[in-house]
Amino acid sequence: MARRARTALASLGPEEAVQVLAELVNRHPELAAEAEKLAAVVIAPQPRDQIETSLSMRLRALDIDDLAERAGVRRGRYVEPWTAAGELVDEIVGPHLEECAVSRSSVAWRMRVRSPPGC
Repeated sequence: MARRARTALASLGPEEAVQVLAELVNRHPELAAEAEKLAAVVIAPQPRDQIETSLSMRLRALDIDDLAERAGVRRGRYVEPWTAAGELVDEIVGPHLEECAVSRSSVAWRMRVRSPPGC
């Protein structure tokens, strides 16, 4: 089966995507309101129960075969089962933790910018 070629948009990095969006809105101001709505949806935090449910489902979906694929001798080195298990958990939980860290730093930055001196 033939693979589809990646589009230019799919190949953009984050900084390039920002440049394209800015130029698109600059050339088509009528899209600004729609872009703002989409941005609000993207940056809105997920409700805690949705996050918990999602993480729980993904963690519970792991099985012994997932662990077996990573533990043991791999590429000439031995990977302990607990190391492999930790990697599996990190892959599921890690992106959420990174998102939380970014969100916290963003909130802290906004508070410093808007807070009066001495707060």
